[in-house]
Amino acid sequence: MTFAETVLAVAGVVGIYFLLRPVQRRLERYLLRKFSGHSGEHLPMIDITDFTSRSAHEQHEKEDEQP
Repeated sequence: MTFAETVLAVAGVVGIYFLLRPVQRRLERYLLRKFSGHSGEHLPMIDITDFTSRSAHEQHEKEDEQP
């Protein structure tokens, strides 16, 4: 393969990439709408601000209640 053929092959691949970019965007939007699950159901929210475990939290409550 000569240098000119290599340059033409690279230019062809780059051209195809730029020509297919709008199709890629449309396909991504379509697939996101189709598979995103807009059923209205939301996953349960997990509170990550409470770092204590349940048993440790109950133990502290018992200690607070005692005089």
